[in-house]
Order: sequence, then C-alpha cells, then structure tokens
Amino acid sequence: MEYTVEISGYIIILLISLYYIMYLYYVFFIFMEDMDKHTNTFSEEGRIHQVEYAIKSISSAGPAIGIKCIDGVVLLGKTTDDDLSLTQDEKIYQINDNTVAIVSGLYADSNLLVNYARVVAQEYLMKYDVDMSPRQIAMALCKIKQKYTQGGGMRPFGVSFLFAGWNEKGEYGLYSTDPSGTLFDYTACAFGEGDKLILPVLNEHKEESSISEGIQLAFKGIATVAEGRKVLPHTITCAVVTKVNGKNTIKLISQKDITECLQNTREVPK
Repeated sequence: MEYTVEISGYIIILLISLYYIMYLYYVFFIFMEDMDKHTNTFSEEGRIHQVEYAIKSISSAGPAIGIKCIDGVVLLGKTTDDDLSLTQDEKIYQINDNTVAIVSGLYADSNLLVNYARVVAQEYLMKYDVDMSPRQIAMALCKIKQKYTQGGGMRPFGVSFLFAGWNEKGEYGLYSTDPSGTLFDYTACAFGEGDKLILPVLNEHKEESSISEGIQLAFKGIATVAEGRKVLPHTITCAVVTKVNGKNTIKLISQKDITECLQNTREVPK
C-alpha cells in the first residue's frame, strides 16, 4: 500500500512538472511572437517596419525644399491644407548663429529635437568658443534619432530636417536627417507631400546657380505640387543663407517678397 501511494506521489509531481514546462513553453513563444511587433525588432524580411512607417509618414506632411547655390542656400517650406493654423516659427528654426533648419513631419517631435539641437550647439560654443557647423548639428540629431530606433519602449521620431548654413571656413552646406538617423549631404533636396513631383524640378538646378535663381526654382517646385491650385502666401516660409554686406547671414524672406515670387509663378493673381 505504501509503495502504491509513493508511486502516485511521483506521478502527481511528474504531471505538475510537465504542466509547468508546457506553460513556460507557451509563454516563451507568445512573448517571442509579440517581440516581432516591437519598434526595434527586425522582421523576417530583415526590415524594421516602425522606422519605415515613420519615414513614410513624412510624405503626408508639408513639403520642405533645400537648394545649395554658389552664393548661399535656400530653404523653402509649405504647410499642408490641414496645417493652416501653423506659423512660420513652427516650420523653420534658427539653431545657432550659422545654422537654420526646416522641418517636415510631426511638430511635437520637431520641437523636442530643435531644443535638443540648440542645447548641443550652445554647449559646443561654450566648450570650444566656436559655432558648431551645420553638419555637426545634423550628426548630433542623427545619433539621437538612431538611438530611438534601437531602445526598448521607444518609437522613431516622425520628422525629417533640412539644415543649412556655413562652417568655420565659410563654406555653405545643406544636410538632411530622416527618422532612421541617416545623414545626407545634398546640393538640392525635397521631402514631404509631393516630393516626387518636386524632385524632377530640382534636377534643373546647377551648382553655379545664384541665390535668386535658387529661390525661383524652389517656388517652381512648390507650384508643381499645387497642380493649378492657388498657393496662399501665408502657407509659405522661406529662408536664405547668404552674404549681406560681405558677412554671412541667415535671412527670412518677407511675406511681401513671397507674394511676389508666387505671382511670378502665376499661382496668385496679380
């Protein structure tokens, strides 16, 4: 009798152990299946879908155009029909004395990253007593953006930047960053709504073009996106980096000048 009871006890322990192993097996595979949905996990095709979605989201945001010319850089942006309440200050930002940025994407994300870039630029100035170059600022943002594609519980930033300015040698530069944290050096660039229509226009750009020619080309690109519709001046923001009285300067184009440029592209009636 005692022998039978002892055998029954072993069977119960064995069944409990087997149930526990099956439970762990089930939990493990459910957890692994859920891991495939995380922002920092590769899919079976070797892609990170959340990063791709973040990049794709830029295509529905207001377009941003950058053109590097022989005597400076042009930045031009347009708010979409859903963004008419936005102001110039929410589309274009000055980072430091020699760098200006234009954004396309989620404005909450852009505000956070702009503040971060400004802090980094000021820390660099305090440490080295020289302004951080546009490329260095773009690289700093690339690092933080790339970090957010790897960390657990994070999502990629849904915003792209175009940085324009000059370095300590006075050389002009145009750089972009996308949600993946990739840095690009451009002569002419566009992203946002209608960028596929703008890019063929930018192919007309030549490196020896002047700032005035660059501005005309940028407005031509915006007119292409409008596809015959009126472009309202208050939806456009434009900045140029160029020399004024022999000194490199960042200058915002006035609404009056923007209206004239739009008239020249026949988008606003005279």
